[in-house]
Amino acid sequence: MQLKLHQEYRELLKQEHRPHLNFRKEIRLALLYPSTYYLGMSSLGIQVIYHLLNQREDTSCERAFIPETPTVRQLQQNRTPLFSFETQTPLNQFDLIGFSISFESDYVNIPLALEMANLPPFAAERSDTHPLIIAGGINISYNPEPIADFIDVFVVGEAELTIHSLMDIFKDWKGSGATKEDLLRKLATVPGLYVPRFYEVDYHADGTVQRMRAKEHAPTTIHSVAIPKLDEVETCTKIFTPNTEFSQAHLIEIVRGCGRQCRFCVADYARRWPRHRSVENTLQLAEGARGITDRIGLVGASISDHPQIDEIATGLVERGFRISCASLRAETV
Repeated sequence: MQLKLHQEYRELLKQEHRPHLNFRKEIRLALLYPSTYYLGMSSLGIQVIYHLLNQREDTSCERAFIPETPTVRQLQQNRTPLFSFETQTPLNQFDLIGFSISFESDYVNIPLALEMANLPPFAAERSDTHPLIIAGGINISYNPEPIADFIDVFVVGEAELTIHSLMDIFKDWKGSGATKEDLLRKLATVPGLYVPRFYEVDYHADGTVQRMRAKEHAPTTIHSVAIPKLDEVETCTKIFTPNTEFSQAHLIEIVRGCGRQCRFCVADYARRWPRHRSVENTLQLAEGARGITDRIGLVGASISDHPQIDEIATGLVERGFRISCASLRAETV
């Protein structure tokens, strides 16, 4: 079974269109999507963080996924540890493991993934020799508490800037002789980072949070971090693969957040005010699809709310692209 999964990963790698990367840098991070490759590679967020981390001179980032249930059972029976997608390295040999979490249904896969990696699932049981376990994603932005016992550090809000602060501090700590406790103390002071072990949480009878009390020097309020301008980050497809939901499209995020305040929508309450990608930057990112696909997928909570959507659509069509949209509102179409 181990050989079969190795072969499956190698075949998937061959079918991907992505830049050549160096996976043997000073710091190694495994970016783990707690579900299958097909679902994970349908997430634009995991592609963007993967790209940002591999642009760093000191960090190599590999992907990891949880196979289908029959494969999981056979790996467990054979005591084969969960391994990375690119170099098929056991996850417990990485410096950091980062979970990208988009759906509540994947929460149960977090302790499963840690156990499959031969790591203690609870943060309190892991020592200085174990990888640092971090987690981010849209779910973390509005409620990280259900999985707080498993995670060392949460990235709250938009990770594009915060992840670099985390990696800079980790680089200074690695090899310094300081303890993991020292590392966590420093990380806890960074806006957008939440270290659960430095907080005590009281709950109401129904399980909702009543209050949080900060320990020691941890900040009393944890601030969510957001990118002020969408043009500052290249939120678009970085890895093209036929084995995903959007195999024929080059995705570009042109709207982040929303101001309509619909009570059911996480995009509004976790991301709040809307930010729009400029026409010029959108057309520039679209050129990354040349020679691969002519279909551009526009991503956002409400594409038709973009104040320059007509100019974007016209510009893409004039350049020979076809367009699909993630979300439209009837009254603004």
